[in-house]
This record gives sequence, C-alpha cells and structure tokens, in this order.
Amino acid sequence: MLTTRLLLVGTITLALVGGLSAAVMAQDAESATADLVAATEANETANLDAFFAQDLDAIMATYAEDAIFDDQTFGDYLEGNAAVRGMYGPVLRMTDADATELLDRFVSADGSRAVLVERWIGTNYLGAPFDLPIVLIHEYRDGKIAKESIYYAAWDTHDQLTRSPSTQ
Repeated sequence: MLTTRLLLVGTITLALVGGLSAAVMAQDAESATADLVAATEANETANLDAFFAQDLDAIMATYAEDAIFDDQTFGDYLEGNAAVRGMYGPVLRMTDADATELLDRFVSADGSRAVLVERWIGTNYLGAPFDLPIVLIHEYRDGKIAKESIYYAAWDTHDQLTRSPSTQ
C-alpha cells in the first residue's frame, strides 16, 4: 500500500513539475516572441527615422549584411548590403522626400515581418513634385531587415520621379 501511495505521489509530483516546466517554457517563448516583436518595431522606427533624415549610414544599419532588395514595380533585384546601399544613395540624392507619410505599419505576431504603407511625397531632383503610395514588406532575420519587397501603387512612378517641373 505504501509503495502504491509513493508511486501515486511521485507521479502527481512529476506531473506538476512537468506542467510547471511547460508553463515556464511557454512563458519564456512568449517573452522571447515579445522581445522579437519589440526589436522589429524598434528597427522599423530606426529605418524610417533614418530615411526621413536621409542618413544613408543609419538606414543601412537596419539591414542585414546579405540583405535583398526586391522592387516589384521596376523589377530591380539587389543582393547584399553594398548593392542596397548603392541603390539608396541615389534615391536619397534624387528627392527631398520631406513629406513622407507613414499611413500604417504592421509587425507580425512573431516579429519576422513588417508591412509599411506610406505616401512618399516630395520633390524630385529636377524640382517637380511627386506623390507615390508605397507598400514595403520587410522580412527579418536576427533583428535586421533581410529582405525588402517594395510595391509602388502609382502607375506613373518612373514619370513622377524623373519629370521636370515644366512637363507637369
């Protein structure tokens, strides 16, 4: 009888410890996920602030070394931090983008993706105004943007970014 009671107490104890262990592990997983979401949100804010400030070094600090830039409108596909930097440098020089407006931002529940909806408003390098709705999808790895897919919602994106003020 004593052996049965000890086995029963031991089984219950193991079940309780196992249950507590599972609860602690679940809480740790939730905490780790919350940390990833917070890190993604912080990196997104840093990326946008750097873009508004037209600070190329600060922009690139938000990307992984092997980042991919995939422009779904123009078909550009760039691989590596140097290639992405080489694209952003001229973009920053060709526009003032003072009035870029973040319309919405969403970070996935696991922190692996962020979606931004923006209006990129400003003056191009020739002095003509532009107004481009944009959707950006950022895929994350180790707290940095590993892939950026960009979609322009204006059919005349190229025209807006390259036209002269006299052709408006």
